[in-house]
Amino acid sequence: THTHTHFVWFPARSLVFLLVLMAVRLAGRNPLHVICTARLFQRAVPCSTVAAASLPPPPRSLLLHGHRGLQLCRGDSSRAGAQHCILGWLGSSRSCSKRPVFPAVAEHQHRVITRATTTRTKATTATSSAHNSDRGSDMPLKARVDSYNGVEVKSDLSEYDPVTFSAQLAESLHAWRKAGRRGVWLKIPIANASLVPAAVEHGFRPHHCCPEYFMMTHWLAAGESRLPPAASHFVGVAGFVLNDAGQLLVVQERTGPAAGRQLWKLPGGLVDPKENIADAAVREVFEETGIRTEFVALSSVQELHEHKGPSRLRTTDLYCVCVLREVPSGQVIRKCEQEIEACEWRDVASVLGNQLYSQSPAFQKTLQAALDIAKTPGAGLCNTVLDFGFRRGACSVLLPAKL
Repeated sequence: THTHTHFVWFPARSLVFLLVLMAVRLAGRNPLHVICTARLFQRAVPCSTVAAASLPPPPRSLLLHGHRGLQLCRGDSSRAGAQHCILGWLGSSRSCSKRPVFPAVAEHQHRVITRATTTRTKATTATSSAHNSDRGSDMPLKARVDSYNGVEVKSDLSEYDPVTFSAQLAESLHAWRKAGRRGVWLKIPIANASLVPAAVEHGFRPHHCCPEYFMMTHWLAAGESRLPPAASHFVGVAGFVLNDAGQLLVVQERTGPAAGRQLWKLPGGLVDPKENIADAAVREVFEETGIRTEFVALSSVQELHEHKGPSRLRTTDLYCVCVLREVPSGQVIRKCEQEIEACEWRDVASVLGNQLYSQSPAFQKTLQAALDIAKTPGAGLCNTVLDFGFRRGACSVLLPAKL
């Protein structure tokens, strides 16, 4: 037999209601199932199978029926449809769907569940569409196709955790392969370095890095990768500066290969990113000696492939000697204390007569060529700024003065 009990519903008595039901179960009664009824809702509906959002306005009474499920519904009559449901089980693990259900209950249950499912599907679809719209692409990862049919990832990777990134990267790679893209460029900020292992798992390999990011690549087409390698050359400059007396401006370094050898050398250093050779030579001379100069001509370029040290592995060193002019003349030397041990104006002959230079034909020829150009107006390669023409911008071109 089934026990039917009527209970007047008050929102504040939820806990009391739940305790009463548990007491009935412990007393050996049949498992209970809550069926909600309302004045505007004349059919009994099994609450354990109906989504809270699809229920009618808050019920005025509850009918406790002998089924296996227990669902406690809390409603506020001042807010139609605003309800919270808590589901618990007092019976065995067998599904209550196998228990008899009244025809009217089954009919309404089907309608309510169908309506609730449709509502949730529409909401999910709308959310997904808005998410893809925010990304600006049907792809999980935003990307730009370059002129070589490659892909450059443009998504803000700070939004991703490794798991989500891995899943969306896999989906994107599948789509890019299907579209016939040849390769992928992926820039990962240092702050998101935790994404690097996921990229490696999907076939990406390091290309280059800097203090701000890691650049990784993945070749998608058949055969060996045709993506260009990382930058392979270091560009250094040296300033050849003569004063009005014909003396050469030279320095002795505190650190480096020439330190401690009493070797007088030309002031200079590495070219900064996006810096012209002419500008770099003027800057390096001023930083190391305090002497202001202007660029005259490029006199020679050395190529060295066997440079030692971890910073130059698998690279070529280009050493550009630039002839500069002291402007104005008669300046006072102010050497850089951190890098320079000594700085002087010295006779060119004494510099060329150094034992180390005498054993190096490359340096002898380099210094001699600079000396000849410094004494010959219009000699060497002069710096000229010209427009590209086929794209915006200009570039610095080193050309013979006669051109």
